[in-house]
Amino acid sequence: MANGPIQRLNDDCLFHIFQYLSIVDRIKLERVCKRWQAVSLESWRTFKKFDLSRTTWGLPATDKFSYIDTHVLKKVLTRCGRFLLDFDICKPFNEDGTISRKDQTKLHIIGATGNVLSIIEATCPNLETIYISDPCVNLLGLHSLVSRCQNISKFCLVSKKWIWYEEDLGNIFSSLNKLKYLKISCNNITGKCLSQLPDDIEEIHLMRMVHSSCRHVSDAINKFGNLKSLTIDAYPYIESDLLKSIASHSETLRNLRLSGYVGIDRMTEPEIRVLSKFENLEVLDFRSNCYITNEALAALATSCKKVNYINISYCFDISEKGIFHLASKMELENLIANGLTKITGENFGKMYSLKNLECRNCHRLKEENLCNLIRGAPDLELLDISWNKLNVNNIIYVADEATKRRTNLILKLFVGHTNRKTIEISSPFLNVIDSSSDESCREILNSI
Repeated sequence: MANGPIQRLNDDCLFHIFQYLSIVDRIKLERVCKRWQAVSLESWRTFKKFDLSRTTWGLPATDKFSYIDTHVLKKVLTRCGRFLLDFDICKPFNEDGTISRKDQTKLHIIGATGNVLSIIEATCPNLETIYISDPCVNLLGLHSLVSRCQNISKFCLVSKKWIWYEEDLGNIFSSLNKLKYLKISCNNITGKCLSQLPDDIEEIHLMRMVHSSCRHVSDAINKFGNLKSLTIDAYPYIESDLLKSIASHSETLRNLRLSGYVGIDRMTEPEIRVLSKFENLEVLDFRSNCYITNEALAALATSCKKVNYINISYCFDISEKGIFHLASKMELENLIANGLTKITGENFGKMYSLKNLECRNCHRLKEENLCNLIRGAPDLELLDISWNKLNVNNIIYVADEATKRRTNLILKLFVGHTNRKTIEISSPFLNVIDSSSDESCREILNSI
């Protein structure tokens, strides 16, 4: 090794190589020789984001090693903590806003998890982004951490513990003077603490706050002057006052998600008129919201001309009438419409600007309507028709012929859990993917 070719590289070249290595590999290099140890320790200067993904740590998915203890965490953060800007040890969110209990792509922290925040506080003074969840969350540690880290602009807190007091959480929020982004999921808070957030915050995502108060949340939303993105997920009920508070930000609001409402009420005519004020929205997400009706979509389609992404998955009142309004009055690029059992897809063929369409579990879909879409949407990049009873081979044949006229744009067609039979594909711009396999499931997540 002493006379090997790699030893001819100067320290700058080694530094450039080392900065692309995983955490485990960097630590291994410290044992090679004193020179490599010094360069490896110096290479942590470029390490700006810390998380628990196997990729970051350099552990393959097949490795049974799935955890680290606080002793290891402290050793690693002693090396890189002062250079870190982003810190993420939060469990991932599922599509429905819940927290994933099992994630094979991430490691888990064990041992004295109550000391994690104090370790972060002692080693990471320059953090700008913090994502944290149980079991590492505690009130005293959060107070100390936000007092130490004065540059936090993004903060995500997930806790299912029934220990949160609105006043204490409000004090933590009031210390985050530079905060622009908040994502929070806590069981027992009413939303009163949100009024302590900075007035110029830009993004707020309230996830699974099932005990929140409409009055407290509305009052907090009213005070924010530059709100650009808002999520209210799994809210216990939706009232006109809440919608009016949201509509007061129609000039600045670009992304709106109202999801997970499963009550028996439906949107009334006055509330539909409030929706027509969201004229600057670009992204609308109503997934699993039984409150949304065809009439609500009609109002949105008439006034919200800038919207290019809509998610109406599992809005069970939506029928082909609602899709008609979207197709005739908007130029959508992305439509997520999974689980709509009342639609046939007859208006899909009128959506000439579509780039991405998901319509899984829409059992009344007709294959000729999907074929019309493929023929009429030249920029279509992704079409997911998995879990539908269709003659998929006929759709594949039409897609094969339609994509032959393309020059460089590939259409990804997902056909998992259908009656597909293997047929020959001649177009180089068509990629048919059986999303029933694990590998394809990962690919669909990466492609959206």
